[in-house]
Amino acid sequence: MEMEIHTVMAAVMAVGVSIALLTDLTDLKGGVIPNRLTYPLVSLGLLVHIGLSLSSGDWAPLLSSIEGAGIGLGLGFLVHLFGGFGGGDAKLLGAIGALVPKPLPPLIGTSVLFPSLPTYPISTIVVLMNGLVLAVPFVAGFALYSLAKGRGVIAKEVPVSSLEEGDIPNQTVYKSGSSVEAGGSPASEDAEVYGDPLDSQGFDRETVALLQDLAEKDKAPSTLEVRRTFPFAPVIATGTYSMILFGNLYLRLLAALL
Repeated sequence: MEMEIHTVMAAVMAVGVSIALLTDLTDLKGGVIPNRLTYPLVSLGLLVHIGLSLSSGDWAPLLSSIEGAGIGLGLGFLVHLFGGFGGGDAKLLGAIGALVPKPLPPLIGTSVLFPSLPTYPISTIVVLMNGLVLAVPFVAGFALYSLAKGRGVIAKEVPVSSLEEGDIPNQTVYKSGSSVEAGGSPASEDAEVYGDPLDSQGFDRETVALLQDLAEKDKAPSTLEVRRTFPFAPVIATGTYSMILFGNLYLRLLAALL
């Protein structure tokens, strides 16, 4: 029975990794992870664990999948609220939790430290930690490259005519009298705010159209600073692959340093 479960989970992971690769491509190309990729992943994870529960007569696998999805989604949206993940990234992390709620034994090497951790549905925490550990050198390289080219690491200046839905301003954009200002603080608490750096949703479509119209009438800046977007789908996918192969990289590094 245990061998059958491992076979099923291996097949699930193969499908999950294939779909995760597609999310990498869509995130890198367009900065979006569509629901048509994340929702089937969640459904697949739940259906597989329903099957495991029915075949074993134990509802623990299904409950674990639900908990894993909840932890992944909650963790993802927590990062989303602080301006990190986009909504698609959060849903992708929840989908990984539904597919593989508990960390699997690594294919290479053995688990280190805290051997009881795999009994809890915390695979998404391991995925996120692994992804961030592996992303550090790439982020550092990108930062050095941007500085060498004289570009902003966190933000870039773009023409208002090129603004897109979802762009996050690096400064507060607000109405001041009959025009629009960027930077500083509104003179009044009742002033209309068009863009807030702390709002991870960014500009909506109507606001983009309004700002572009006002810029054409010289009532808004012709350029705005917007946050550089970082595709997190590859971070999540890399964290998943490394968890399958090596387990918890953070704990491995910690064990190596102790």
